[in-house]
Amino acid sequence: MDVPVTFHDDRVKEVIEPGDYIVGDLNGVVRIPKRLLSQVPEQSALIGEADEKVAADIDRGATFAATSKEHRKK
Repeated sequence: MDVPVTFHDDRVKEVIEPGDYIVGDLNGVVRIPKRLLSQVPEQSALIGEADEKVAADIDRGATFAATSKEHRKK
């Protein structure tokens, strides 16, 4: 399919462009715009590092909410 596809409801409107990637797992689905694809490896590494810090803090007794807020800043 070589045309944009638009999905929308009362809360959200999403346009999937040709070349975009759709990735899903048991936790949900995301769209990766083709123009941002080159950033995925770096961003994935940063997310992985944050996840490791969150897990370590939880092992030491911290709550998920507190440690997630600390390590997953935008």
